[in-house]
Formats: sequence, structure tokens, C-alpha cells
Amino acid sequence: MDLPEFKDGHELRDYQEVGVRWLVFCWFQRRNSILADEMGLGKTIQSVGILHYLFQEQGNRGPFLIIAPMSTVEQWRREAEGWTNMNCIIFHGSAKSRELIRKNEWNYTKGGSKIPGCYKFNVLITTFEIILVCLTYILSSILSLTFLLLF
Repeated sequence: MDLPEFKDGHELRDYQEVGVRWLVFCWFQRRNSILADEMGLGKTIQSVGILHYLFQEQGNRGPFLIIAPMSTVEQWRREAEGWTNMNCIIFHGSAKSRELIRKNEWNYTKGGSKIPGCYKFNVLITTFEIILVCLTYILSSILSLTFLLLF
């Protein structure tokens, strides 16, 4: 199985390619999977790699949901946008901030009305705390949730 090329010539290390291929295998087997190794070996990039594979090779535009600690949210956005052509948004902040994101960054509109299932983003990155507050909204509005990453 060939992996798609990454944006700006980024390349995975050999062991990261093995990890992405394993994640793809697990995806097709409908098997949950966990990447676990020492810090700094590229689990974030491997996780972004499977999303990139699904996006590029399988035509799956998402939306993909990444739930991460607040301290790593910006890193997730930076890596996903730096390695892929997927549109990522961070869903965090006050209730008013999240409402602005839902209003302006969530769905495409036609004639002032939201187009159901037509999202402006491919990857939604948020935190555990926001999921606890907004889980019902997120899951009810993203019925076609494709992939969930918890970190």
C-alpha cells in the first residue's frame, strides 16, 4: 500500500510509515488501535498520517475529531495544517467564542441557511473540557463523525 505524499515535501521516518500502515490496516479491519511509545517519536504525525491517508486516498473529507489536552491543541493544528491540505479548526474558548465558531466556521451556507453535512473544516480539534460541555452539540451536528482521536 502506498501512502500519499505529504504537503511541502514532508516525509515520515521508516518506523512512522510502519505505524501509519498499521493504523490503516486497523481502520479497514474496523479495529480500535492505540499508538504507544516513548515521547518524541512522532505519534502525532502518525495520527495525522492516517487522517491524510483517509482524506487523500479514500476521499474521506471527515470531519475528524481530535480531543487533546489544552497544552497540545495548537501543536495538533500546526502539524495537521503543516503536513496536509486539510482545513483544521480549534473549538475552544468561552461560550461566546464557541458560538462564533459554530456560526462562522462550522457549515457552508446557501441563501443564509446552513447546508447540513457540508462542513467548512475537515478536522475539529478540541479539549476534554469542551467535549464535556458541548458533547451533545458536537455529536448531533457532526452525525458523520469519521474518526475520533483521544490523547
